[in-house]
Amino acid sequence: MTNNELLQSLTVLLDQKFAEQEARFDQKFAEQEIRFDQKFAGQDARFDQKFAEQDARFDQKFAEQDFRLKDFLDERFEANNQYLLNTILKEVDLVQEKTNLHFARIEERLDRLEATMRTIKLDADTIPLLERRISHLEQRVDQIEEKIS
Repeated sequence: MTNNELLQSLTVLLDQKFAEQEARFDQKFAEQEIRFDQKFAGQDARFDQKFAEQDARFDQKFAEQDFRLKDFLDERFEANNQYLLNTILKEVDLVQEKTNLHFARIEERLDRLEATMRTIKLDADTIPLLERRISHLEQRVDQIEEKIS
């Protein structure tokens, strides 16, 4: 097998591997995106339901109570909202951290693939240069042999 054939077969093999890797990456990214969408949709529905339930309860109590009870409920509502806000922010932070770790791993894998591609390209550029040098040396050896003969 010649160097060109070997290089071509390596290029085809690497192209296949990169295509497979890209397909797996796209599939995993799509699956991850679907899971995130599902989680966020569920969270939105639960938050909307909880906020709607709380609004209904507070409206009923405000209608039933006098001015002092209204002030008391306003304070509790503020504390409860702060708690919910803190809970939501914690959940968002958790999701963000997981997402960042996931993308960091993907980025690291892409960096390794790019390094491999650079090495392969460098090898591909070096082989024709070496072939020319060998051809040139063979010509010089032939010339020297002719002179000696």
